[in-house]
Amino acid sequence: MEIRVLHYFLTIAETGSVTKAAEVVRVAQPSLSRQLRGLERAWGMTLFDRGGKQMALDGGRPALPSPGHAPVARADAAEAAVGALAAGRPMRITVAAPPTTIADAIAPFLAIRGRMHPPHRTER
Repeated sequence: MEIRVLHYFLTIAETGSVTKAAEVVRVAQPSLSRQLRGLERAWGMTLFDRGGKQMALDGGRPALPSPGHAPVARADAAEAAVGALAAGRPMRITVAAPPTTIADAIAPFLAIRGRMHPPHRTER
């Protein structure tokens, strides 16, 4: 399953409408409906009760669990970080890696990058 499709599902659940969700995610409504049907086929279940004007999670399911939001939030954060890096905006990142990777690959990269792009300092 693609993160994008999970994002669509969560947006439909939050807005209660494929049409409203399509506006939020900026996708044509028919395309979003096809993505939802594909997700339902892949999961082998109907996800929404389509009666009435609002779409509700089928079978009286409780509110979406937070694990459903986590992958989408991480993908959104990664996209924002890449955008900031591409635009040259400074940002703080956390790197988790084995000590040898940090010493042999990351530290030398940062040292070279720091010489090429020294941090901006402000006078007080």
